[in-house]
Amino acid sequence: MHKKAVSLAVFAFGVLFAGQSLAATDKAELLRQEAKNWNVVIALIDAAVADHMSVYGYHKKTTPNLERLAKETVVFENAFAPAPYTISSMGSFFTGLYPHHHGSNDLGPKLGADVVTLGQVVKTAGLPTFGFTGNRLGGSLGGYDKGFDRFVEFQGLKLTTSDKCQPMILNWLDSERPSGRFFLFVHYVPPHTPYDPPAPFKGTFSTGYTGPIDPNGPNVLGDIDHGKLKVSPADLQHIADCYDDNMLYADYLVGQLMDKLRQLKLWDNTLFILIADHGEAFGEHGRMLHNSTVYDEMSHVPLMVHFPTKLVKPRRTSALICSAADMLPTLADVLRVSDAPRNIDGLSWLPVIVGKVKEIRSDVLLRSISNKPTWALRTKQFKYLYEAETGGRELYDMRADPKEKKNILADKPDVAQKMHKRMEELVGTSLPITEPPK
Repeated sequence: MHKKAVSLAVFAFGVLFAGQSLAATDKAELLRQEAKNWNVVIALIDAAVADHMSVYGYHKKTTPNLERLAKETVVFENAFAPAPYTISSMGSFFTGLYPHHHGSNDLGPKLGADVVTLGQVVKTAGLPTFGFTGNRLGGSLGGYDKGFDRFVEFQGLKLTTSDKCQPMILNWLDSERPSGRFFLFVHYVPPHTPYDPPAPFKGTFSTGYTGPIDPNGPNVLGDIDHGKLKVSPADLQHIADCYDDNMLYADYLVGQLMDKLRQLKLWDNTLFILIADHGEAFGEHGRMLHNSTVYDEMSHVPLMVHFPTKLVKPRRTSALICSAADMLPTLADVLRVSDAPRNIDGLSWLPVIVGKVKEIRSDVLLRSISNKPTWALRTKQFKYLYEAETGGRELYDMRADPKEKKNILADKPDVAQKMHKRMEELVGTSLPITEPPK
């Protein structure tokens, strides 16, 4: 064969081979190359449970803007917060560590000086870093502002609606952002309490109730949570309806942010991530709000990622994700930060995004508040719970029983034993069992 013909044949084979491998390693590498020119914007909505979002199949249209976003986004259907309260979950978000490893789980200790944060990792990639938060529990109180060039907090410990910070965020984009690439983190308070959005959102879903419960009254939700105030199913539904009003407001705020990025012609050059720190309960397991349990109403959260590239097609994925702990390693991977921390609990989503694998993890570890928490190990099929205070255990088949109503511990002791052993590996200590299966 003529040398030129041989060269052409080899070239053609090389192109074919490259095309076959593009779905995995090469595709990830091409994405990293494109990411050298991207901005990164993360919008976090506080206390947002996926099960109250229409983009996740909720029967009320609470998230029309996120439904619009979903058409050009990878939507993660099985994302779970590692803890059902802000300071602990956000510690994982900013460090890639599970709560018992980062240690910033209450108002006392902040992150250790040697702990590398998300802000520092992104800054290493060459992006100036900016943060705006309406909840200091996800900011300076935990030491999470480390690595930011500017980090603005809007309130003390008392939460207020985020309409006060939105004008500053939009103005920053309009006139204060850097001329080149940037990283922007925004932590919105809604749909977190108070469930008191402005017009026209207030009353969208909460009309027609004539009962005595005002969810925004002093200590009302706390008293219900602790059994001091008895309520009817209609009362609980009204509280959930008020929360849904606030979810609609949160969706509006995120929609405004997305539209501003489009208006400024930044959208097509921005990696945009929508996430929540934890969920919210409405009496499903006898508790309200968050903090206290590791059932799905407090841990199942939204995660949506818009990649400004044709390499990633919009779709939904059932891959199991630790929404907070997997954030740092994902951005380090996408932005090619070679010296990012390695000895962490989080894993990069990128192999799932580019189709190299269907799963990056087989389980997610969850924990409640307190020094003797309830731990949970969540797989796609099962959830195993262990109460450190009592040694009590529960096991649920999440496919057959997604509302976690039937404890099948006695029916599947082998599954429980295997998951207990795995939980001990992740927690790093023995977890004594004192309560036999019921």
